[in-house]
Amino acid sequence: MKKNECFYFGCMGSVGHHLVGIDGRWVGNSGESSIPFDWRKLDGGFIPDINKWSNGQAALTVVDNHTILSFPDNSVDSRPASHSTFIAGGVFEFNEMVEMAKAAFGQVWKRYEFDVVDKSK
Repeated sequence: MKKNECFYFGCMGSVGHHLVGIDGRWVGNSGESSIPFDWRKLDGGFIPDINKWSNGQAALTVVDNHTILSFPDNSVDSRPASHSTFIAGGVFEFNEMVEMAKAAFGQVWKRYEFDVVDKSK
């Protein structure tokens, strides 16, 4: 991924998690291969077990110069373990990553009726 490029893995208005770019469309094989690990790990693999059941209890993780922000999110899908996960090229602090994700995926952030809180520590 390029520095500051951002993808989202989660529900885009309906049940089912998908990896999408800022246009809300599936990023395809080239987007999936630009992530420095198996992109399927974005499906809940970055939320600590202790945080998996509380909306907005976020974890920030850095892998190979990519920052991942992930948290439980039942705003679309009420099933257990539903989540929102954002990945960006580059290394960012929690607040920077939140602002980048909001700017790239404002339509997703508008639906949150909970606070996104850093529980990484």
